[in-house]
Amino acid sequence: MASVSASDVAVADFIFLVRVLPYQRVKYRADRAHIDEDGMAESTSAPVSRLRGEAHLAVRVSSDFNRGVIRPETEGHDVSEGFVNRGQGGQSAFSAVMVGHDGERQSVGFGGSDLAEGAVRLDTVPCHDVILLDSGWPRGLKRTAEPARHHDVPSIVDGERFADTETLPLAVHSAFSKQGILENGGEETSHAALKSMAGRHSIWPCATDEANGTDLTRNGGIDRSPAFEAAAANTLGAGDVWRGAFALIVKDEEKTVRFAYATLRCTRHGRRACYPARDEVNIFIRQHS
Repeated sequence: MASVSASDVAVADFIFLVRVLPYQRVKYRADRAHIDEDGMAESTSAPVSRLRGEAHLAVRVSSDFNRGVIRPETEGHDVSEGFVNRGQGGQSAFSAVMVGHDGERQSVGFGGSDLAEGAVRLDTVPCHDVILLDSGWPRGLKRTAEPARHHDVPSIVDGERFADTETLPLAVHSAFSKQGILENGGEETSHAALKSMAGRHSIWPCATDEANGTDLTRNGGIDRSPAFEAAAANTLGAGDVWRGAFALIVKDEEKTVRFAYATLRCTRHGRRACYPARDEVNIFIRQHS
């Protein structure tokens, strides 16, 4: 069983299900709404556990009113909360998320402020098989990725559009969204940006492109792994779910799982209840192979 540690900032999502994503400066009314917790670490830990890995959560949250909203998304998923930092002061991270009837989403997020800087205890790094990190927390990335490299523990950074380009290369792998690789790679196409990123840094970059699949750097070129076809109901957090499954295949698990898991998750509404188990993923792969 692979042990995966995920570090990030915990986020409260205020989610609105709407008929059409907002495009005018007018008031919109949601058909339904709910509040949920989010963040790369939480959204990756549940898939790791559901795929029979050992997940350890290391997140930061403030003592403000959002603390009552943000509860690590671990209930029923057997995820260790040993490194959750519930600090005093500061302001927690939260987002406003609109989800359309086609499953696509639009969001505005605030990453929090003056949060405690606690991360994975450095002496625990060798105990994990893989480390998941977020590019939006440069200090936490640096404090964890450097000892991970020293101990030959693979680290994967979530390469978002606002990634810190100085700390990003400290990880071994970087999993971008298409938007993230375009804004960080300095090129006009995602393929050119991936090649540039791989050439400039000692990391292995890849980029997810929603229903179009994932672009992977391999032997100086780019290979595209197609996504499974399915009707999307909810794409919120799909990239993070993909990264959670990817963390396990870094340890030589079945590579098809990373694509099937994210696709199957996108066919379901909700957060906690929508993470499929390993047996469900195996059935989905057989049905779509």
